[in-house]
Amino acid sequence: MNILIAAVVLILGLGLILFLTRVGRKKADPVDSVNQANANVDTNSKNTDSDRDRISDYDEIHKYGTDPHSYDTDKDGIGDRQEILQRTDPNSPDTDRDGLTDYEEAQAGTDPTHYDTDRDGVSDLNDKD
Repeated sequence: MNILIAAVVLILGLGLILFLTRVGRKKADPVDSVNQANANVDTNSKNTDSDRDRISDYDEIHKYGTDPHSYDTDKDGIGDRQEILQRTDPNSPDTDRDGLTDYEEAQAGTDPTHYDTDRDGVSDLNDKD
């Protein structure tokens, strides 16, 4: 019986230690990462373009909220400038949130700004026609 109680106390103690070590760790916040990267950018210069996407770092930070150090902020395969020109969200890989990335929609010929391109009541992801 004493061995059983000791085992339970040991397991509870280990669980508490694991819990406390996880609580103490701060998860990386993607917004903080972008903000830290942006802290090193000369935001007063509208001529600087760190990622060479033809959008100034100033506009990426203050107008579009994109990462001035990344050609494709949302990593969907379409550059920030092209997404802005196409009126898709350069900060979201899936502008219309239908389950297909903007790039996949471009390849499929569907509209990345509408959940149901042909308006038949079936999302682009599930539409077979």
